[in-house]
Formats: sequence, structure tokens, C-alpha cells
Amino acid sequence: MDVNIKVLADVSLDKYTKLREVVATAMANEVMAVLKRDIPPPPPRGAMVFKSERQRRFVMAAKKRGDIRVPYVRASSKTKGSAHLQASYRIANEGESVVLYSDAPYVQYVVGDQQADIHKGRWKTSAMAVQEVVQAGLLDDIVAMAIANMEG
Repeated sequence: MDVNIKVLADVSLDKYTKLREVVATAMANEVMAVLKRDIPPPPPRGAMVFKSERQRRFVMAAKKRGDIRVPYVRASSKTKGSAHLQASYRIANEGESVVLYSDAPYVQYVVGDQQADIHKGRWKTSAMAVQEVVQAGLLDDIVAMAIANMEG
């Protein structure tokens, strides 16, 4: 999600570039803090709903063959999925952008724009975390502090 900030001040391009980087990095840190803080409990048993009859038949056939076990037991990781996701957040300065990302391959299905139905209403999306930071007034505080530090 992009957040646009209009700077109405007479500053040099170098100062503006530095200000933009400081604000974007601080904003990314605040959003990351929201995502790390709000870890929901596991979904209740039976919360999974099949998307289609075809998906249901596929799962039942795989269960019958022994390809999957119900309830599902995560075998590929020694840590809980949420713990892995929380530890995987990173902030990168990529040219003119500061990017908050995760190296968890499933992040878009948990907190991203392709959030799976089982996570909706439980996990905040990254866009919701950005909105929370903005609505709490933290972005205004970040900008004000960055400008004060730039002038001081």
C-alpha cells in the first residue's frame, strides 16, 4: 500500500530525499510492529470451508490415500507458522522506496492482499496495519519529528 505525503516546505533536494527515507523507514517500522503485535489464536476446529466441490473431492481422495492427515500437522517447520512469519519481516531500502517484506512464502495469504478466507477477520492485512498507524496519528508524529531533527 502506498502512502503519499505532501511536504510543504522550502528544503533542498538532498534534505527532502533524506526526510523521505527517514519517514518511510519509521513508517515501515511502525507497520511491522503492528503486524508483529497482533497475532491471533489458531482458528477453531472445523473452520476450514471448501471453496468448491472439486476441492472437497481432491482433499477427501488425498486423505483416503494417506497423502494428508486430518487434523493437519505442520511437519516442515520446527516453529509455529505465526512465529516464523513474525521473525521473517524485513525492511529494505530499494532505491527511492522503503519496502517492508517477509521471506515467508505464504505471507500474501496471511497478511497480504491475497488473504485466505480462514485468516480474514483474524489476521490484520498489511494495508489494515498501515491504516491503523495513520489513524493513530503516528505518521503525523513521524513526519513532525523528522522535520524537527532535520532543522535541528
